[in-house]
Amino acid sequence: MRVTIIAPLGIILKKGKTLFIVSLLLSLILLSGIIIFGYEDILFLPIFAYLNLVIIRFIAGIGVSIFYLNIGAYILRYFSPRFKRKPRESRIIFFTLILFGYIYIITLFINTLVGILSQTYNEFMMILGTIFSIITLYILPIWREEDILVGESLLSKVKEKIHEVKLKMTEFYNKYITRDYLKAYSVQYIIYRAKIDKFRRNIALKLLPIILLGTFPILPLFIMTLYILLNSIRFHKKLMLTEKSIIIVDLILLTIYDLQAFQVIRMDRFISLVFGFPYLIGLIIGFYIYLSVSKVFLKKL
Repeated sequence: MRVTIIAPLGIILKKGKTLFIVSLLLSLILLSGIIIFGYEDILFLPIFAYLNLVIIRFIAGIGVSIFYLNIGAYILRYFSPRFKRKPRESRIIFFTLILFGYIYIITLFINTLVGILSQTYNEFMMILGTIFSIITLYILPIWREEDILVGESLLSKVKEKIHEVKLKMTEFYNKYITRDYLKAYSVQYIIYRAKIDKFRRNIALKLLPIILLGTFPILPLFIMTLYILLNSIRFHKKLMLTEKSIIIVDLILLTIYDLQAFQVIRMDRFISLVFGFPYLIGLIIGFYIYLSVSKVFLKKL
C-alpha cells in the first residue's frame, strides 16, 4: 500500500515544470471565465473563510505574548540609561512589567469572552488581522527565503545557538560589568520572544495547507501550490524564485478571497463565536507560555 501511494507522488514530482505551466494557464482561464460569466459567488464559499478566520485568530491569540515581550524589551532599553547602577529600582521596573503582562493578557481574555457572549466583534480588526497575519506569517518569510518549509538545517541550528550564547554573554556583561540591569533584563525578553515566535511559526506552517483551502475553487492553482509545498517538505529543498512567486500569488489571492468572503459572513449570527473562540484558545496557550517564561524572569531578580 505504501508503494502504491508514493509511486504516483514521485511521478508527479518529476513533472514539476510542466505542472507549473499547465496549472497556471488553467487557473487563469478558469478565473477569467468565472469573472466574465458572472459566477463569482462560487469563489467565496463561506466555509473556507470560516476556516481561515479560525486559524488566523488562533495564531493571533498565541502571538499576544510575543507582542508584549517586544513592548517589554523596548521599555527596558528605553529606561536603562536612567536606572544604570540602580539594582533595586531596576528590579521593581522589571517585576512591574511582568505583572502588567498578566493583567494585559487576562484583560484581553475577558474582553474577548464578553464579545462572544454579547455577539459583538470588531470588523476592522478582523480584516486588518487577516491581512497582517498572512503577510507576516507566510508571505514575508517565504520571500526572504527563511526555511519555514524545509525546517531547520544543522547550520541554522548552530547559528541560532551561537546567537543565543552571544545574547547571554551580552546579558552577563550588562548585569555584572556595566551594571546596566534593565538592558540585561531586556536580553531575556529578546531570547524568549524568539523562542515563542518560533513555536508560533511552526504551528502556522502545519496549518498552511488548511489555510490554502481558500483557493480550492481555483483547483489547478491549489494543486500546483500543494505540489510545491509537498516537494519542498519531502526533499528538504529551498524554494526557487518561480516557486516562491507561485505560493505568494496564491496567498495574495487567498487574502482577496477572505476579504470578499467576509462581506458574506459578517452578518452571520455565529460570526462573533468564530471570531472570538479560537482567539480565546490561542490566548490560553499564550498565557501558559508567558507564565512559564515569567517564572524564569522572576528567578533573575
